Amino acid sequence: MGKNMFTPKWTTPGTVAARTTIWAFVVYSLVQGAGIILGGDIRWTGPAYTLLREVPGAPESWGWALAILGLALGAASLVKSWWLKLFALGGISTWSLGFSVGAYGATTAVETAGTTGGPAYLLIAVVAAILIVPDEARKDR
Repeated sequence: MGKNMFTPKWTTPGTVAARTTIWAFVVYSLVQGAGIILGGDIRWTGPAYTLLREVPGAPESWGWALAILGLALGAASLVKSWWLKLFALGGISTWSLGFSVGAYGATTAVETAGTTGGPAYLLIAVVAAILIVPDEARKDR
């Protein structure tokens, strides 16, 4: 088992590929979150954001949530905390699933909404969830 005896036994040792992908998610979350925050309302006027704008505080609330989760994921990876990584990647996965549902919903509500956002964010949600399994502190097996 890894550093923490409370880490589930079903985790796997973290590989270089897993760690690299986790750090790609850190960068993505920070850049995407900052882009949403700095882009402001004007960048969310398109039809694809029709339902996503309904979330309280949108678009900034979407941006801050993702950026904070990205910071948490970076911290989790640095200290090799599987539980903090679970929180961060679970949050990123949930955020991406929500964004996917909102983007897909816009395609059914608005005829001119793009159709690529829903599947793209769904893929991000699935990959983030899969990255919960590797435990960066584990070297055994």
